[in-house]
Amino acid sequence: MLAATSGRTLSGQQMDRLTQTIELGVFLNRCFDGKAAFCGKTYRELRRGLPSEPVRNYLRALRQAERSRPRNRDWPSVRDYRRSVLDISLRILFQLTDQPKRGVLLPLVSLIQLVDDILDRGIDQALSLPTLLSAGSPSAEQQARELWLELKRHRDPADAPLVAVGFLVYFLARLVARLCAC
Repeated sequence: MLAATSGRTLSGQQMDRLTQTIELGVFLNRCFDGKAAFCGKTYRELRRGLPSEPVRNYLRALRQAERSRPRNRDWPSVRDYRRSVLDISLRILFQLTDQPKRGVLLPLVSLIQLVDDILDRGIDQALSLPTLLSAGSPSAEQQARELWLELKRHRDPADAPLVAVGFLVYFLARLVARLCAC
């Protein structure tokens, strides 16, 4: 969808890189969060074939963000940290697929992250992970509204499909927040 909204298509190689990079990001996220043990073999397999320099830069930026991970009680720092990690991940995806950076995606993936944080709240709390629902944060519904307002400011016609998807995620975030009483 990302390439199509900018009048482009992704080649098979770009799609493979995109998929592989997302898998690498998921693996690293689980390791940094303590949800999975680091496995050198898996790490090497996921990195194989990806361009070395962009991946090294991604890992360096991600490691730095994770090392400065804030405590759960400092809501503004937690929000900035969460957005920073999402932005770092988006940048590598844009770079490896030769797509222009799209500002509309940060609030969209932030809404998706909010839904994830709502659904994984118990696990994340047990691991003392900073989430969008950390102490002192606005309610999940309020955050969803704020992210939706940020998202819908993107008026470029090419962003319209992503804004429409964002509306659906916004609706889902509010529904899940109500069902989970967040």
